[in-house]
Amino acid sequence: MPTPTKTAAQTVEILTCSTALDLELFAPLAESIDRHVEPSVHHTVVVPRTNLPVFAQFADNKRRTFVAQEDILPIKLLESPKLLKHLSGVRSGFRRPFYVT
Repeated sequence: MPTPTKTAAQTVEILTCSTALDLELFAPLAESIDRHVEPSVHHTVVVPRTNLPVFAQFADNKRRTFVAQEDILPIKLLESPKLLKHLSGVRSGFRRPFYVT
């Protein structure tokens, strides 16, 4: 059987979406990644811009980058709770806002 040839460098990255409400869950996740995942694997965390200061305590690690979700979501997306105000009770069932186009 022929050996497969690599045509491009293979990389792995962990992408996590979180919010300040998830901080109690994010802390052990970040610790587990730091302890058990190869240092070459980068961890990008997407959070609402207003939550960036809350996650600053985890930013001292060179393998982890925090990105504001507003910087990566297309401008065409509307946050549904703002769009669907008449369904105000729906938001309480979700930890994160969801978006519609």
